[in-house]
Amino acid sequence: MDGTLVDTELAAAKAVEGCFSAWNHRVTEDDANFVTGRTWEKALEFLFSKYPPPVSKRAATDEILETYRKKIETDLIEVPGARDCVRDLAAEFPLALVSGSHRREILTILDRLGIRDAFRVILGAEDYPPLLATIADPPPFLWALGATDLAARAAVGLVGARNASALGVRM
Repeated sequence: MDGTLVDTELAAAKAVEGCFSAWNHRVTEDDANFVTGRTWEKALEFLFSKYPPPVSKRAATDEILETYRKKIETDLIEVPGARDCVRDLAAEFPLALVSGSHRREILTILDRLGIRDAFRVILGAEDYPPLLATIADPPPFLWALGATDLAARAAVGLVGARNASALGVRM
């Protein structure tokens, strides 16, 4: 979703910068760049190890995510043409959305774009097996949930990549 339909990096960066600044920490540019494109869990694990928050990690995580959720209301950048593309595809094919984002953010973004109803299945970070997520380089997708009979019909999948390969760019 991020990089395909919207760009949430500005909202995430503002949330991280604002919270850590309020805790009297200045996150370096290198550290900010390191966390870009990572899951919140991985990014915050890294940041908390370098910049300990003055509250529990759970409370700090909750504060950052709540700040982020507010920021996606004001700092969300829509990929040009994405909304129309989803609508056009949904008119012809059943669509599913699989994202490493949390379902709450996914639904907020889809509602803001007015395209939630275009997707028959929506899978978020909560749907990934927790133990598998702990291995190095875990597979991005393992199983299906919902109307699995859709797999036998013509369908379209939208896949985003921060660092697309040459073949991916040509597609």
